[in-house]
Amino acid sequence: MGYAVWFCNRLILTSPMAIIADVSSTETMASAYSWTNISWLVGSTVAPFVGGIAADLFGIRFPFFACFLLMFAVFPLTLLMQETRRKPQVKGINNKNEKVDVTDKYLSIVILFSLINIIQGLGIGVTGPVIPVFVDSKFHVGYTFIGILYAIGFGIASIIVQIPGGKCSDLFDRRKVMFVTFVASSPFFLLFAHSRNTLELILFMFVSRAILNLSWSPFQTLMMDATPSSKRGLVNGVSAATFWIGLLMGNAFSGVLWDSWGMFAPFYASSFTIGLSALPLLLLKETRVKA
Repeated sequence: MGYAVWFCNRLILTSPMAIIADVSSTETMASAYSWTNISWLVGSTVAPFVGGIAADLFGIRFPFFACFLLMFAVFPLTLLMQETRRKPQVKGINNKNEKVDVTDKYLSIVILFSLINIIQGLGIGVTGPVIPVFVDSKFHVGYTFIGILYAIGFGIASIIVQIPGGKCSDLFDRRKVMFVTFVASSPFFLLFAHSRNTLELILFMFVSRAILNLSWSPFQTLMMDATPSSKRGLVNGVSAATFWIGLLMGNAFSGVLWDSWGMFAPFYASSFTIGLSALPLLLLKETRVKA
């Protein structure tokens, strides 16, 4: 049952991202993605607390019933939507060479962004399973603190940088914004492991996620600008899939690194791979025409 729920949830994940790209102009796309990311982060942060309280008050099945009602309530709104995808341009015989160029460009975009996703997913995933164990073994804290750590270090950190990330996407070369955020955030993934107290734990997780997640809007807008409208759904799907592949690979290596080279090894690997994910950006080009 859990697999079916996750499958259905991920099935519709890429469509909103493609729709936003289709209906937004180059000038407004970053802002649209910023607010979309905020709404997703706020919902993802609030829902577990509400679900836990509801389960305690009304029983363990109530959150599932509430989830069904909320998803069903959204369905009528989808009937009011119109298809936003633009039809691909028809190429003549004389434009054969041009068609090949477009195809090659499209495939290169898919490959480069997928490579970034796999490397970065690996860097994030390699510490995911061990962070609670590491924090508890080093500082002997309870589950409440670990929840607070993630709420502040990931949730709040990610929310507050979305609007600045959209502004940076509008003002600067998006490749450079991503390059700076990837490289600048990487040392803090390692510093987290060398925290001397719980305050530093929260601080280093907060800074690492805030800097890295500043890149969400530049990443998404550059990828969508470089992708034909008729292929945006597919590219979003490939992007999400490759990130999860990297994340799963990181999860798999996490315990191996911990057992083989000690509790700090996953954090060294995380810091290295997050920085490494900036290298494919050197092969990308800014698609936005300067005014």
